Amino acid sequence: VYSVKASCSTTNLTDVDLSTDSTKDFNLTNSKDDKATQTELKLSSSTPRKEALRRKCEAADKRAKRAKLKYNNEKNIDDITYYDFQKLLYKFYPKPIADFMKAQGNNLDKKRNGNRYTKEFKMFCLNLYFKGPKAYRILSNTFILPSKRTLERMIQGLIISPGLNDIVFERLRIKIENLRLL
Repeated sequence: VYSVKASCSTTNLTDVDLSTDSTKDFNLTNSKDDKATQTELKLSSSTPRKEALRRKCEAADKRAKRAKLKYNNEKNIDDITYYDFQKLLYKFYPKPIADFMKAQGNNLDKKRNGNRYTKEFKMFCLNLYFKGPKAYRILSNTFILPSKRTLERMIQGLIISPGLNDIVFERLRIKIENLRLL
C-alpha cells in the first residue's frame, strides 16, 4: 500500500513524497533504466496541468490569508473593552460630549430606577431642561437622562436666598467690564 504526499507550495509542485506501509523496500531511483526514461525536470516543471495546479494553490493561499485577516479583525473588534471605549471617547471628542457618552454607557444595562448620575451631568441635564422642557422630554426618550423629579430634587437642594443676589450682580459687573464698546 503506497501513500503519496504532495506539498501545495507555490514555489515547487514537483516535490512528491512516496512512502510505503508494507515491509517491502523499493528503491525507485537506483536503477539506470529509470533514470534514462524519466523526463527532465526543466521539461516537466511547467506543463499546463502543473501551471493550473499552481494557480489553484495560489488562489487557495490568497483565500486563506484573507479569511485569516478577516477573522483577526473581527476578533480585535470584539476584544475592545468598555475601558478602552472610554479612553477613545476622551481622545476623539470634547470633554462635555465624552462625559455625556460615558454617562450613557454607565447606565446602559441598568434599570430606570438604578441609574446613577454625577453632579456635573445632573447640572448639564438641568440646563437642558431649563432651555426647553418639551425638548428635554423628547431627548429623554432617546437618551438615558435623569427624570424630571430628580432635577426638581436637585433644585430643592440649592440654597438661594430671597431678594437680590450679590453673586449675580458681581458676574454681571465682570461681564459688562469685558464687553467691547461699539
